[in-house]
Amino acid sequence: MLKPTTSFILLLLWWLSFALSHQATAQDATELTPTELFNVARTAFDSGDWAKAETLFAKFIDTYGAVAETAEAARRLKPLLVSAKLRQKKYAETLPLLEEVLKDPQLDPGSSDELAFWKGICQFQVQDFDAAQKAFGEFYGEKLPYVLRLNDAQRHVHAGRRTESVLLYGMCFLMKDDFKGAASFYGRQIASLRQVNREAAGRATVLRLHALLECNDRAEALVLVKETAAHVQDITQAVAYQVLCLQLGAGLLEDGQFYESIYVLQRIGSREKILSSQKASQALFTSRLEIARKTPGQEYLAFQYESLITRIQRELDQFEKMESFDAALRLRVATGYRELGRYRECALILEEMLHGLPQDEVVKKASLSLVQCWMEINRWDKAVAAADEWLEKFGSAGSDPEVPVVMHLKAVALHAGLKANDAELVFATVHQKHPQHALAPQCLFMEGICLLEQDLNREALDAFAEVPKRFPAATAVVEDAWYWGGMSLSLDKQHAAARSRMEDYLKRYTEKGAHAAEARFRIAFSSFGLSEHARAINELGAFLKREPGTLMAEEAKLLLGDALGAEGRIDEALRAYAEVNPKLNARFAEEAVFRTGNIYKLAERFDEMQDHFSVFVRNHPRSARVAEAVYWLSWIHDTTGHREEHARPPGTRGGPRQRP
Repeated sequence: MLKPTTSFILLLLWWLSFALSHQATAQDATELTPTELFNVARTAFDSGDWAKAETLFAKFIDTYGAVAETAEAARRLKPLLVSAKLRQKKYAETLPLLEEVLKDPQLDPGSSDELAFWKGICQFQVQDFDAAQKAFGEFYGEKLPYVLRLNDAQRHVHAGRRTESVLLYGMCFLMKDDFKGAASFYGRQIASLRQVNREAAGRATVLRLHALLECNDRAEALVLVKETAAHVQDITQAVAYQVLCLQLGAGLLEDGQFYESIYVLQRIGSREKILSSQKASQALFTSRLEIARKTPGQEYLAFQYESLITRIQRELDQFEKMESFDAALRLRVATGYRELGRYRECALILEEMLHGLPQDEVVKKASLSLVQCWMEINRWDKAVAAADEWLEKFGSAGSDPEVPVVMHLKAVALHAGLKANDAELVFATVHQKHPQHALAPQCLFMEGICLLEQDLNREALDAFAEVPKRFPAATAVVEDAWYWGGMSLSLDKQHAAARSRMEDYLKRYTEKGAHAAEARFRIAFSSFGLSEHARAINELGAFLKREPGTLMAEEAKLLLGDALGAEGRIDEALRAYAEVNPKLNARFAEEAVFRTGNIYKLAERFDEMQDHFSVFVRNHPRSARVAEAVYWLSWIHDTTGHREEHARPPGTRGGPRQRP
C-alpha cells in the first residue's frame, strides 16, 4: 500500500540509535533500538503479519513520536500503521488516524490519493453513508487538490480507484434506501463506464436494475434490460442479473404486460448455464485478486476483488439453494402465453417441462396447467392423455388433494370429446372415492348428464335425485339437479311428471331460478306432449312475450306453430313458422320452412308448396337440406301429374322446355 522512502527512514534511525543511546541512562537490555524496531516492524509488514506490524509501528510512534529527533520518522510511519490496520479490516478504529494523516500537508500525492479513497471505504464500512458518499463524490469528481500533482503512473492507479468510487457512490444511495437516487445516478454513469471499464459497467447495470425494481419502476427496468441485451456478456454477476430479470418478468406478468414479460423471461439462461457463467467469473476474479495482492499500489483492486468474490460466492450459495429455478422460469413463460390466449405455445412449453425436468412441485403444477391448456383449444385427446400422465406420476398414492381435480378435468375432456360412457365412469369415481371434495356434487350431477346422453333417462333421474340427499349444502348444483331431473322425465316421455316437476321448480326457485325460463318452456313442451294443445298455445304465447329474441323463443315459435296446426288454425301456424328468425337460429329457421311445406302438403295447396320450396332452393343452395327440398318439388310434380315440369329450373313453369 503506502511505502515511505525506506532508505531515508533507515538512515535517520541509524543516527537516532546513537543519539538516543547517550540520552538513555537506564536502558533495558531487551529493548530494541529505533532501527531494530523499524526493521522488525517492516519485516512483519512485508510478510503479511499485519497484527504484529500494527503493534510495532504503534510502539515506535508512541515511543518516539514526541521526541524531536524522531518525530519526522514517526510521521512517515503513520501511513504504514494505517495500512496495517486496514489490512485487518479495522475500519472504525483506523478512520481517525487516517483522517489525521490526510491532513498532513507534507503527504505525497500518491499517498493522498490512496488514503482519500480508503477514507470513503472506512466511512462506508462504519455505515456513515452520507460522509462516505461525500468522500466518493469528491474522489470521482476529482475535486481534491492533490490530483493535479499526480504523475502518469499515479494517474493510472487513480483512474481505477475513480471507477470504483463511482460504483460506491451509487451504493451509498442503495444503503440509504434511496432507490430512485441510485437508479438515476447509475443511469447517468453506465454509458461512460462502458467506455473505460465494461466489467464495472456491468456491475452498475446490476445495481441499477436492483434499484429500479425496488422502486417498482418496471417500465424503466424493461428499457434497461433491452439496452443491456447487447452487453450481457460484460455482466460478471450472472446470478444476480438473471434473478433480477426473473423478478422483473414475474412483475410484468402480474401487471398484465404479457409480451414484455415473455421478452424478458425468454432471455434468462438455464440454471446450469447461469452457474457455469458465475463460476467462471469467480475463477477470473480469484486469479486477478492474487495478481493484485502481489502488485504494489493495487490494494484498492484487491479490496474490490475480495468484495466482489464474496458477493459472487454468496449469490452462488443462495442460487444453488433455489429449488426448481428452470421449472419456475418456464412456468412463467408458459403463463404469459396462456394469458395471451396462445394455449398451444403454452401447452408445448408445459409438455416439455413434464418430460424434461425433475418431477417437483412446480412441474406438478405445470402438468395440471397442461391439461387445462389442451382443453382450452378443444384438444380433448391431448387433455385426457395429459391428465393420465399426471395421475401416473403424481397421483399414484391417491391422497393428493389435486387428484380429484385432475380426474374431474379428465372426465370433462372425455365428455366434451363425446365419450359419455367413459366420462360417466370417471365422474362416478370422483364422487364415490372423494365424497368430501368440493367437486363431488358437480361430478354426481355430471354423471347424470352423461347417463342422459346415453339415453339412460331413468338412471339419470336416479343420479339427479341423489344430489340433494348427499350434498344438500351444494345449493347451485342441487338446483341444477332439480331442473335436469325434470328433463330426464321429459326425455323419457313422462310428460305429466315432467310438467309437475318443472312447476315445482318454479315454486321452489321462483323467477330468480337459473333455469326459470327453460322450466316455463318445458312446461309448455310437456303440455304439447300430452296433446293439450290449447293449453300449450297459451303457455307458449306467454313464454314468447316474456322471452322475446332468445334462442328458446325460436324453438317456442316452432312448437307454437305445431300446436296451432294441431288445432286446425292453419294460417296462425304459418305465421308462427314465418316468425322464426334465421339470424338467431338457422337450424330452427330451416325446420320452420319444412314444417310450413308440410302444412301446404296436408292442405293440398301444391302451387304454394312448390313456390315455397323453389324459393328455398334458390336462396339456400348450400343448405344441407336442399336435397330434401328438391325431393318435395319432385313429389309435387308426381302428385300433380307434371313430372316433366320437374326438369325445369325451380320457379319456371309453362312453355316448352328449352333444349341446349
